[in-house]
Amino acid sequence: TQLPEYAAYIDSVLSYIRDNEVNGNWIHKETDKVQEMIDVSANYLKPFIVELAASFSDKQVDELLDNLAQRREKFRKKYVQATENKLRKYHKNELVDNIGPFFGRLNKPQERLIEAWLDELQNYEHLTLKQQKLWATKLQNALNQRSDQQALAKNLDTLMFYRTDDWDPELERILDHNQAITYRLLAELYNSQTPKQRKKTLAKLTNYRDDFLSLAARKG
Repeated sequence: TQLPEYAAYIDSVLSYIRDNEVNGNWIHKETDKVQEMIDVSANYLKPFIVELAASFSDKQVDELLDNLAQRREKFRKKYVQATENKLRKYHKNELVDNIGPFFGRLNKPQERLIEAWLDELQNYEHLTLKQQKLWATKLQNALNQRSDQQALAKNLDTLMFYRTDDWDPELERILDHNQAITYRLLAELYNSQTPKQRKKTLAKLTNYRDDFLSLAARKG
């Protein structure tokens, strides 16, 4: 049901970016649209997730929570304990890995744009770890009530959908800042593309659109 909508959305993006420069505000609005599409899919999956979670044994709940704790510990060691230089390197690598399929090799001016972005980026990992622990506690509380599927469904709503109501205000402030400068960077990078890079971006998006349409045609 959603794949044709994804394809239509990509078409709308392609129509716009072929003829226009973009800015951070435009990218922000587009990411909000994508989040709404993700929420639709998550809401569709929720009954299946509730049914699955309700079937967990005590041992399975313990294993799940232990797995999450191990992931948090890996996150703490890699990011929270990292030096400033290492964090900078991690942030740069994550960005380049994400945009690489759409850009290919970056040129020197684009590398300088990324370095300027890194200068402005504010570290948030220690606060993210705190939020991860809070999320895990909420998950544990939800699973402790899994015999009541109605209560379980209500609790999972607060875990599955992107909300910031209970976030640390400092984390929210930092992420708002980082989000704004990242949207600005992405716009600057896109507007600075060479013809070869632009061709790669348009081709990648077109391929995604065609894949969605192909998969949708196989339904049933």
